[in-house]
Parts: sequence; structure tokens; C-alpha cells
Amino acid sequence: MTKGLEDLASMASSIASKLTKAISKPESRYEQMLQVELHQIAAMVNHLAEIARKLECASRRKEIRGRVANPVSSWMVIEDDGRTMIVRVKPATVITVKDSSIIFVRDHVRLEASTSMVKLCKWRYCKQVDLSKPQSALDYLQQLTYLVREVSWYVSKSIEGLNAALKKEAPECLRI
Repeated sequence: MTKGLEDLASMASSIASKLTKAISKPESRYEQMLQVELHQIAAMVNHLAEIARKLECASRRKEIRGRVANPVSSWMVIEDDGRTMIVRVKPATVITVKDSSIIFVRDHVRLEASTSMVKLCKWRYCKQVDLSKPQSALDYLQQLTYLVREVSWYVSKSIEGLNAALKKEAPECLRI
């Protein structure tokens, strides 16, 4: 059970590292604002890695085996066909790996991150940042700022919900 969570966490950390490496020295105020947004996206992806690591700790603590596990109340880990999915029952949240990208979905927001691009969506409105040339996102910086704010709020609330559940059921996993 924990192997899939380890892979998900390492993949998320790798993507966050790639994001921060894609940031260069700003030459204008707008480039500096873009870099702030890219750092915020990297922080969101690191939060997803943190969720996976904390659930892995809780799974190890409970010695859970099998394809479907419930390491913490309202959180489930499902492993099937070499694919790992983290599900929070209420509010409905899914974190999964698909085709070497990590996907976070909660309510009406979506974050899709891979080593080559990051895509943020609210409802059907999406913006994508190509990590090989992040400066191209300067054209839609305001829209990106709006999406980053929305998605980061949902990611932070997910990690807060996990921490609250861990506080009751597996407090030693909070320190990860």
C-alpha cells in the first residue's frame, strides 16, 4: 500500500523542484509577479506530496494491506493496476497520478502538474503554464493569479483537513 504513496510523493516533490528550477531572475515587475505565482504553484504541489507522505505514515502505523485502505477517517487510498488514488470522502477530493502527471480535483477546481506543464482550472476556465518557457504566461498573468488563488485555497483546506484527522488518529504522522 505504501509503495504507491511513496511514488506519488516523490513525483510531486520532483515536479515542485522542476517548477522552482524553471524560475529565472526577474527583469521586470511582471516577471517578478509571475515568479511569485510559480512559487505558489510549487508550494501547492509540495502540499500534495505532504498529503501522500502523511497518509503513507498513517497506513504504516495501522499496518494496512490490500488495494483499498482507510488510514484516516474520511480519507481512502486506492491502488489498482499500478495506479494510486487518494480520495477524501467529504468534501469530495481526489489526488491521482495519470500519465506521469499529478491531478488534484476538489469541488470545481483542478490542478494538473507534470514535469513539462502545469494546468489550473476553475469550472471550465483553464490556464496552462509551459515549464520550458514559463515567461509565456506573462500574457495571462492576471488570469493565472486568479486561478492560483482559488486552487491554492482548496489545496490548503485539504491539508488542513488531513492534519485535523491525523491529530485525533495518528498524531505522530503530523511531524512529517
